[in-house]
Amino acid sequence: MLPVLSEIERFDLILGNHDVAHKNTNLVAGPIELYRGFISDRFRIYSETTEVSLLDGTKVLYVPWINETNREDSLIKIKASKAQVCFGHLELEGFEMYRGLECVEGLSSTHFHKFDVTCSGHFHHKSSKNSIHYLGSHGEFTWADYNDERGFHIFDTETRELEFIPNPYTMFEKVHYHGTKSTLERTDLSGKYVKVIVAERSDQIAFEQFISDVESLNPIEIQVVDDHLNAGDLIDTLDEVDETEDTLSIFRKATELYEGDRIQMDSFITELYKEATEIE
Repeated sequence: MLPVLSEIERFDLILGNHDVAHKNTNLVAGPIELYRGFISDRFRIYSETTEVSLLDGTKVLYVPWINETNREDSLIKIKASKAQVCFGHLELEGFEMYRGLECVEGLSSTHFHKFDVTCSGHFHHKSSKNSIHYLGSHGEFTWADYNDERGFHIFDTETRELEFIPNPYTMFEKVHYHGTKSTLERTDLSGKYVKVIVAERSDQIAFEQFISDVESLNPIEIQVVDDHLNAGDLIDTLDEVDETEDTLSIFRKATELYEGDRIQMDSFITELYKEATEIE
């Protein structure tokens, strides 16, 4: 930490939901406790909505994680802000949390239409609507992140443009086994979590040799997944129907006949899915 701070003019950190200990307040936060001795004019941690000036004078509104305790104050400050740029850790309805999984609750994006540019963390999937940009996570953390581009961004305060810097490193890979004619096409599996998608394995000896070849590439973990849907060529068309996303789809279809509050039920199922995919 010290060598990094010695090389930069200023580092601002905005608290997100995984930084705080409780859902209803930002008062107890890991970064504040861990870096208390480093907090200064050059290293700042923001736990509440605050308007600041960057080094070149650009006015920016920082919006950390909004919860029950700070919601009213945050919305008042958002409405009153004269800044043209907003950086936050937001949960906005209508944006994809993971690819194909849309947030059905949260704040309305209309609160942020006043800003020329709004950049937010929180949702893993990178997406943009009008002037609001979800930057996505910088790397893969769960299988829900598989094959969804990750990286970093540089924001130009003069042009208000975002430059995306792709992250070339991944944690999760899938390989396919189609029977005795299968060959291992990927060789960059060292240090990765691997799923072997099995379409057919009538020859057990050939299959075990294939698994042995995968193991020789030193992955962290190997999961064998039988293509029980017998999707055949549809696997490639559907981007291999990721297990976690398919499971969520099954749950959602099972509740189509639910006569109660569908939005509340969908939110409940989605939250369970998020918690399940984040379990290590």
